[in-house]
Amino acid sequence: MHSLKPTTVGAQILFSIWLSSPFIGALKYSFTKPNKIGLCIGIYSGFIIGAYSFYEIVAEGDAQGAIAIFMLPALVFPIIIVSTACINVKKT
Repeated sequence: MHSLKPTTVGAQILFSIWLSSPFIGALKYSFTKPNKIGLCIGIYSGFIIGAYSFYEIVAEGDAQGAIAIFMLPALVFPIIIVSTACINVKKT
């Protein structure tokens, strides 16, 4: 796991942006769409599932886990998108 750590500041910044990209996309989406409750539920559920997956991957400490961390945004993006699309709040 230590051999796959980013060694430069640029690589660390790129890796940080990649891991936080679902939440950056959700922030951008929140400015244009009115479904705030669905988006909040998506962000929180994506964060909880992503944090749990991150913990499970890091706790193992093998090379496959280090590569699997790069796939976490691919896991969190659909969670945010599906919950935002499925949870609609009707204004009365």
